[in-house]
Amino acid sequence: MHRPNPIDKLVGENLRTMRTMRGLSQQEMGDRVDLTFQQIQKYEKGSNRIAASRLWAFCEILDVPLDAFYMPSPAEAIKKGAEGNPHKISDRQEADELPPVTSADIRLAARINALPADARTKLRDLIDVLYSQRK
Repeated sequence: MHRPNPIDKLVGENLRTMRTMRGLSQQEMGDRVDLTFQQIQKYEKGSNRIAASRLWAFCEILDVPLDAFYMPSPAEAIKKGAEGNPHKISDRQEADELPPVTSADIRLAARINALPADARTKLRDLIDVLYSQRK
């Protein structure tokens, strides 16, 4: 058995995250692209590579650009911060203290993502204020 390539693993992890954020099971995702849930599982683990045409189909189903599959994992993005993002976590120690992401966190993120942009901005500002006032 071959060892998963780090890029295949990243693409698979991002597939899982985005599928979950859309509220789709592996079975539902497989049904949409005429694959078994086991094949979706293999993609998500990085044990099988995803063909370009299949990746494009996932983009359409998940309504994401192709490069979304190649973005760093959420934990890495939090630790590194995004240049130019006023809401970035620039303190590495603070990022290291964050709890692990749960399925409830993913559901919350999906619901927030479904809000209009202005509502997301207001919510983010509110969270920043509340976070700065914590004890």
